Amino acid sequence: TPEIYTLSLHDALPISIVGCYGMLVAQNPLNGSKDVVADNRTAGKGGISAATLRLGVQTSARFGWVEFGVSVLLGAVTTVAVHRPVVVLVLVVMFVLNVLYIIEPVRLKKRGYANPVTLGVIFGFLSCFVTYCAVRPDIAPSAWAIFTGIGLIQIGRVSWWTLPDRHADASVGRSEERRVGKECRSR
Repeated sequence: TPEIYTLSLHDALPISIVGCYGMLVAQNPLNGSKDVVADNRTAGKGGISAATLRLGVQTSARFGWVEFGVSVLLGAVTTVAVHRPVVVLVLVVMFVLNVLYIIEPVRLKKRGYANPVTLGVIFGFLSCFVTYCAVRPDIAPSAWAIFTGIGLIQIGRVSWWTLPDRHADASVGRSEERRVGKECRSR
């Protein structure tokens, strides 16, 4: 009879890291497909628009969806290997937040503070949390502080970069003001 291969923790960690990384990069082609016009009019983002158009808007979106699916699948493999359902659950939460960030009618990307907070939670807090959960069944109090700090740093960084996007959004008919931009300019 053939021997059944089981994944060890040593094997599961790289799989969870790739799954998490895939979740983070999957947002780019999908978001590029939705922002192709605005990106074309924003200094420094013309390359994103050109790449999306060269690949094809629909193809770019499909790449994003496939990457999201593979990431959740890798999270499921990790969950089975280490017997921690939290790994796949966190990746599913990351997927849902990404979809809410990019896709209408919610499109958190254009909703004031929801934009940087969503990205800070996805790219900072949850990405650390999911990888940590693949390695350890318990979460040390100091880890919560580190994950929260990384999330807050991401929120600040994204807040800073939303200011140039506001002008590009307005130039393509997205007239809603971003509260982040308005409040930063008033200081």
